Amino acid sequence: MIKSLRKKFIAISMASMGAVLAVIIIIINVSNYMSMMASVERRMTMAEMIAARDSGNVFAPDRLDGNPPDLPDRAEGTDAFGTRGHMQNRIDAESWFDTRFFTVTLNDSLAVTDVNVDNIASVDEDGAENIAGKIVQKSADAGIYSGYYYRKTADDSLNHYIICLDISREYSSFLSSLFTTVLVSLAGAAAVFLLILFFSKRVMKPVAESYEKQKRFITDASHEIKTPLAIIGANAEVLELESGENQWIDSINHQIKRLTSLTEKLVFLSKMDEEGARSGLSKAAFNISDAVSDTADSFDAVAEARGYTYEKAIAPDLTYFGDAERVQQAASLLIDNAMKYTSDGGTIRVTLAGGKRKSTKINKEKIEYTACTLCVYNTTDGLQAGSQDVLFERFYRADQSRNSKTGGHGIGLSVVRAIAEAHGGTASAVSRDGKSIEFTIKFN
Repeated sequence: MIKSLRKKFIAISMASMGAVLAVIIIIINVSNYMSMMASVERRMTMAEMIAARDSGNVFAPDRLDGNPPDLPDRAEGTDAFGTRGHMQNRIDAESWFDTRFFTVTLNDSLAVTDVNVDNIASVDEDGAENIAGKIVQKSADAGIYSGYYYRKTADDSLNHYIICLDISREYSSFLSSLFTTVLVSLAGAAAVFLLILFFSKRVMKPVAESYEKQKRFITDASHEIKTPLAIIGANAEVLELESGENQWIDSINHQIKRLTSLTEKLVFLSKMDEEGARSGLSKAAFNISDAVSDTADSFDAVAEARGYTYEKAIAPDLTYFGDAERVQQAASLLIDNAMKYTSDGGTIRVTLAGGKRKSTKINKEKIEYTACTLCVYNTTDGLQAGSQDVLFERFYRADQSRNSKTGGHGIGLSVVRAIAEAHGGTASAVSRDGKSIEFTIKFN
């Protein structure tokens, strides 16, 4: 139990830290990417203007508002851009030398008609044609491909114009930053994991001590209660022999049975909470259909006496690998709970269905079995539609007065859940209409 809590504590801590790190990584790298693209867009605008000047304006983007100006040579700087608001204070003389690009023109058959690599040294005409051939197949009008930021346009004659700006330096820097942030985050997560793993033992130590004391108290209290109960039962039998049966002795015997049942359930839950509860089960292959059917049949007289409609839909000949006694106990507790809380003249329905075929090995012997689902449905009053899993909490009582009348302890359903989890399954409860409830156990 404590190991399970420690694992959950570590898992929640690491999940929280992972979420925070993921947000930080995303924010940093999105910011870097946007900054990179802003710089690339500015340089692409310069490249388009230069290409427009050199090729008769076919590359001039609409946002340049008309024909480009007479651009100065690289050596003269960029004073000509000062009159354009979107360019002012963003491009300096060095931008000329960073703006390396090539242009390719293709006809409507996608055959290359013109290549200009005068403004780049790292690629020749054949390389430019090859890159343009790949880019023209892409649906996006702009994007990044093989270290180039490209834009493409088409005129009314379906001629394609492609301009590719070399952004290998910026893109490499961005990828390096991305890799570094992810690597540092992973290293930090690993370091934090080791710290949590170390300090979680100290954090969980008080919980472990409290749990051990609670478990010891339940075990000791159960033994202390059993002795006086046995004595009271023996005295009640003597009184019954001497004075005969009467309502007082019957009441004493009834309360003795209730307390005995309660202590047995508490001890059972204490054992199931211990590590290795699954291995403590007496597991074997058995016919779960017969086991559930026998349990359900034992309630026929009770259902008839109380005027309930009692339905059973149990799939035949299902084999399950588990503790037959505990499975029958879970079924009995669920059906007994339904008998207690079904509305007058209501309906109870017990269903057992088979699921996936599974197998396990015991002493090198392969045992095949079927995962099963047990459902107990009953009509009732005073529920809210939705999940009712809170009913599985120990000593939980949805209706105090009704529990006192039925004699429930509020612990039987906790035993059901413990049995289900010990078999690797789950227990759930749901009310779909507020007038009925269905308990479901999945035996995996």
